[in-house]
Amino acid sequence: MKIFGIALLFMSGCCASPWSRYPRKQRPDLAYSLGGGASGYDVYVWSCLEGKKTVVFQYTAEMSCQAAQQELAPCGEETAFERAHHGERHAAARESRAWR
Repeated sequence: MKIFGIALLFMSGCCASPWSRYPRKQRPDLAYSLGGGASGYDVYVWSCLEGKKTVVFQYTAEMSCQAAQQELAPCGEETAFERAHHGERHAAARESRAWR
């Protein structure tokens, strides 16, 4: 039983938060969630940070998550992530996933 508990801990808490992996002094211009319920992407967008559009995103679910990723594009253009998810319905960022 103890081994199961340790395995569950590693499976559920192994991903670093996006704000730890990509620390920024400035809060994002836009933050939103893609997906519904307990799983989906948390997305953070800086329109023009240090001369580049910056998008940080992370997929999270109840018991798992993926490592946060960052994409850059020229200011005013879309990143590959944004193009791949263009037109998808999104909601305001979940309070628990607000940028810190």
